[in-house]
Parts: sequence; structure tokens; C-alpha cells
Amino acid sequence: MDVVAVISVTEILCEALELPDGTLSGDQALADIENWDSLAILKFMAAVDKRLGIALKPNKLIACETVEDLAALLQQQR
Repeated sequence: MDVVAVISVTEILCEALELPDGTLSGDQALADIENWDSLAILKFMAAVDKRLGIALKPNKLIACETVEDLAALLQQQR
């Protein structure tokens, strides 16, 4: 996995979920993140679109289980 992609995803996630930087790691399960819910998913999608210009498909995003999965999805969408 591209380390830069994982770092970018964790930064965007922390921003969208209003978590302190460095709170999340690549192998962390999304289900274990306290604020990971439907609103957080929408915030993450909007932040990715704004910062990276990538429009994520909700069905693919929902299939992700870890932060690394999100990074892989972003790599595929580029």
C-alpha cells in the first residue's frame, strides 16, 4: 500500500470526523472508529471530492473495512 495514500486518507478522515491528527492508523477497522456513521461517510466523501477532486461511489466506500481499504479505493479512483 502506498504510504502517502494512507497518510492522506488518515488526514482527511481525522478532519472529517473532527479527530486529532495521528489518531487513526492504516490497519484500523472503520467499524472501530467511534464517529464512523452515515454522516461521517458523507463528510469524508465531500472532503475527498474537495481536496482530491475524486467523487467516490457510496457502494464502493461502504464496502471498505479499514483505513487502508479507503486508501486503496482512492488509488483506484484516480
